[in-house]
Amino acid sequence: MVLQLKETESKKIALRHYANRLNVLIDNVQEASDSIGLKYIRAQTNKTLEEVRQVRDEFVKLNTQVDDKDLSQIREDIVASEVKYKEQALTYINRLRSYAVNLKNHKNKFNGLISALLDLAQSSATTFIDLAEDKKNQKVAELGENIPTFGQMASVLRVSEIQNGFLVSQTNRFLTSQAQKINEKVEEAGLEGGVNIEQEILHSLELAEEHIYNMAFSMIANLFVMNEDRDIFVNKTLRLTTTNFFNRNNNNFVAHIREELIVN
Repeated sequence: MVLQLKETESKKIALRHYANRLNVLIDNVQEASDSIGLKYIRAQTNKTLEEVRQVRDEFVKLNTQVDDKDLSQIREDIVASEVKYKEQALTYINRLRSYAVNLKNHKNKFNGLISALLDLAQSSATTFIDLAEDKKNQKVAELGENIPTFGQMASVLRVSEIQNGFLVSQTNRFLTSQAQKINEKVEEAGLEGGVNIEQEILHSLELAEEHIYNMAFSMIANLFVMNEDRDIFVNKTLRLTTTNFFNRNNNNFVAHIREELIVN
């Protein structure tokens, strides 16, 4: 057994990747069209790309429907969308080639645009998505073989809520609330004192570590196929990742909570 994403989760990631890929292909066609400098070509290109953008939006919408549709239906929808943008690109290529025949001195004027459209027409959504899922599964399996950082997890699993910067801000917010509780203890103790600030800080850091672990757990635990490797990853590896995160940021976290205290 290996650590493995649920098929629905890997499909969502791959669909988002392909929508981004289509954006790149669309931009390339637009750039090639604009470089020609002819209004009627720009108008024809805009008309074609409007149709292609609608197909791109279909891939974005499919990403939100993966949990509610059978995966075989999702695949059929991918194929249907692929046919649409390929037809749009090929139809426009044929039109441009017809234009070129009538251009005595500029027969190669549309070559760049035709090349960009061919890239679009030859781009296979089904192949791209299948390969993206295979590659993603390999990277996820590698996560399970190591002690990754939160940044590495976020990159592979595409979960922004476990990115390093976000977790630092969440930790600081939690420590601020802990500092307020320590301040209340200090005020209640008054002149008698009796509050061990260093011990309180240490306890606050321990609570913060558990808080961040639980937050990360809630974000990723349900992404994986239920097996032994999944259990090891979310119950043991994730804890080690959290501990390493706090060790690396310890000085900054201590400094933050001290700034919030009314005494040092």
